[in-house]
Amino acid sequence: MKKLLSLSILFLAVHSFAQVKTSFIHPRTIEVATNKTTNLVFPFSIAHVDHGSKDVLAQQVSEASNVLELKAAIDSFTETNLSVITSDGSLYSFNVQYSAMPKQLNIVLQKEKYKPFVKTNNNEEKIQAAIGTIAKKKRSFFGLADKHDEIHLLLKGLYVQNDVLYFQLEVNNLSNVSYDIDALQFIIKDKQRGKRTATQEQPLQPVQTTGSQESILAQTKQDIIIALPKFTLPDNKYLFINITEKNGGRDVSLQVKDRHLIRAEILGDAY
Repeated sequence: MKKLLSLSILFLAVHSFAQVKTSFIHPRTIEVATNKTTNLVFPFSIAHVDHGSKDVLAQQVSEASNVLELKAAIDSFTETNLSVITSDGSLYSFNVQYSAMPKQLNIVLQKEKYKPFVKTNNNEEKIQAAIGTIAKKKRSFFGLADKHDEIHLLLKGLYVQNDVLYFQLEVNNLSNVSYDIDALQFIIKDKQRGKRTATQEQPLQPVQTTGSQESILAQTKQDIIIALPKFTLPDNKYLFINITEKNGGRDVSLQVKDRHLIRAEILGDAY
């Protein structure tokens, strides 16, 4: 009886193991050189990089968190591999080969369907989906605007979803001269106080930004959507949104108060 029971348990274990489905991520093949840079452009920011050999140099771009630069440290190295995990939980796998003349130097990756890693609460994929939804919306917020020498800035929409605030700005260049943006700033400032009172400023770092942040051509307009972690403001502070012109003086700004923030429209789930 014990022998029969043992055989039954063994059969069930083997049967259960046979039911487990195994999937594989097939690596892409990329080529790198010592005197040229191969750029990998991912749909989301890079969370982790691992390369199988020191013969491959990998560097994330500080100004673009979704771009990875690759070079060969030496000529004719033995083929190795590269793994990249992006902020949406996707895993990208590559076989890396040496080539003095790589066939492709700029490779744009698409979203992966297989995501083995846990997503964060404010997942970048959801934020991008929300931004895509907002980009299709017409103006829904009125009362905050500024203009300077035919450059008009207005808060076109203000939305909230999953503890993220989305500011939909419109910059309209009505002049015949292109408008080159030097900086776009979000700063929490103290309201005006006496001259002897020290003021404090708190810059805010966007979670995600989309739209032109470089140049707006003459007689055109551009939407810029900025995602920020949710916040509110005490009575003695305001949010200063400021756009400055490179090599110029056509600066425009908005002063957002707490009463504006609490008017943020709830954005329905994109999923």
